[in-house]
Amino acid sequence: GDVYKRQVGKDPEIRMTQGGDKVASFSVATSERWKDKTTGEQKEHTDWHRVVVFNQNIVEKMIEPHIKKGFLVTVTGKVRKVEMREQSIALLGDSNDELR
Repeated sequence: GDVYKRQVGKDPEIRMTQGGDKVASFSVATSERWKDKTTGEQKEHTDWHRVVVFNQNIVEKMIEPHIKKGFLVTVTGKVRKVEMREQSIALLGDSNDELR
């Protein structure tokens, strides 16, 4: 899978499954920057991705004691982006913007 090194957006949320296992979830951001072709203005768009960790050992030994907001983490896997139609339309922006 792909490897991403990103900052954690907020402190991880730890919850328990019905079976008593701990599950951690937190968000990381990916950002894109581009220059508007017409105005030359720098633009930026940030997408937030939710990371969910089911591995009990990782949750207890790494995430709970160490991972906090702003901490740099390496995430390996595929980014799966789900967008609602309204969000997709809003993100298209000005027709003069470079596609991202």
